[in-house]
Amino acid sequence: MTNNREKISINVPENYENDQSSKIILPVVRFRSFSHTPKEPIFWLNGGPGMSNIKYRPPKNLLANHDVVLVGYRGVDGSVVLDSPKFKRAIRNIDGDALSVTSRERISAAVKDLVRGLRDKNVDPSCYTMNEVVQDIERARTFFGYEKINLLSASYGTRVAQVYTELFPNRLLHSVMIGVNPPGHFIWNPHKIDEQIRIYSELIRVDPAWICEASPEEVMRSALEKMPKKWRFLRMNRAKIRMVTFVLLFSKQTAIPIFEAYRAAYQGDYSGLYALQVAYDLMFPSMFKWGDFYAKGGVDFDDKVNYDEQFHDDSTILGSPLSSLFWITGEEWPIRKGNRPGKSTVKSNAPTLLVSGNLDLSTPAEFARDELLPYLTNGNQIILKEMGHVDDLMGRQSPATNHMITTFFDDGLVDDSYFVYDPIRYKPVFRFQTMAKIFYPLLLLLRLFF
Repeated sequence: MTNNREKISINVPENYENDQSSKIILPVVRFRSFSHTPKEPIFWLNGGPGMSNIKYRPPKNLLANHDVVLVGYRGVDGSVVLDSPKFKRAIRNIDGDALSVTSRERISAAVKDLVRGLRDKNVDPSCYTMNEVVQDIERARTFFGYEKINLLSASYGTRVAQVYTELFPNRLLHSVMIGVNPPGHFIWNPHKIDEQIRIYSELIRVDPAWICEASPEEVMRSALEKMPKKWRFLRMNRAKIRMVTFVLLFSKQTAIPIFEAYRAAYQGDYSGLYALQVAYDLMFPSMFKWGDFYAKGGVDFDDKVNYDEQFHDDSTILGSPLSSLFWITGEEWPIRKGNRPGKSTVKSNAPTLLVSGNLDLSTPAEFARDELLPYLTNGNQIILKEMGHVDDLMGRQSPATNHMITTFFDDGLVDDSYFVYDPIRYKPVFRFQTMAKIFYPLLLLLRLFF
């Protein structure tokens, strides 16, 4: 497996529309097929935005007949990285409301500082959209001499795949999208998040292990509404807790401990929710390259929509935590307006497989079914019951997922026969409230430094 991996660097224009543009350097990783006569290669497109695209390790069955290519994402993996320590500090220091005046001013100032610093280095921050990412993929395709390619994408990467389909339809052979994000859905709707929580709630409530008079949905709503200002001597931060709650609900493995933490809070023990707040401080600021997060994610925002009112909808449980961070800097990050690729759905004749989970809070299955599938002449969608986002879809039954993907790329067939029903079970693999109590002295010490 190690001998077939090669890593190179390619020089690409920062601005593909300017013949005199400066160059940026991007890493490219290629895993060579075990076959002496491989079929068309598979290009991997990871989720994000703001996350690396060169850490994927393809399973052996994909390499049996295909090269697998990973093109580093500009803004994250290359010579230009859209991030700064000041920005990370601003993300860490949001107050209890991510949309408060204080939070907005702090993060907006950090964005302005990051943009100014990039321009001082002769970097054009408006040249780091999905359009340029797709142009980078096309440069790598021509560099290796491939006539046509397959795309394997996940979450945000499915949006990149859709842009590639729009710009280079004649170069695409097959496309597999996992955790599908149609245009418009870098913005999470608070009411849709509530719907997905309700599905979780209905499944968990009938489990005998759920010992509580209220449903998980009612438990979450009540615990957040009645949250005290402090847990012991430590101040609670509602915005941070909501952010981590939302992200950890993407996967079944972390969703169950989340509901357990809220059950304990409902019964008066807020230690688990404070642990979520600590998780935010330790991990969230470094989870993304935040400039890249804005450069790509900002494409879906509409100047005519009152997002302040939408995200502050108190009738919903969580609001829309990550969307709040996107929107804060909507006017600060330079995004070229107009009819840019990726803003609307386009028709495709390429054989395409959409893989979704019915518990997916990030990319609900019905969005792909209703808004993308009708545009795919040769499209199919598999909706896996009681599965969440990408970690579930690719990780919980990876042999079945790998078989389905490989069969589709090799033969154009959709074979989901290896999957078995994996129902929700209320068995927390760990408890956030236990962790908070064990490490309470350390948490007090951490407060002195953060």
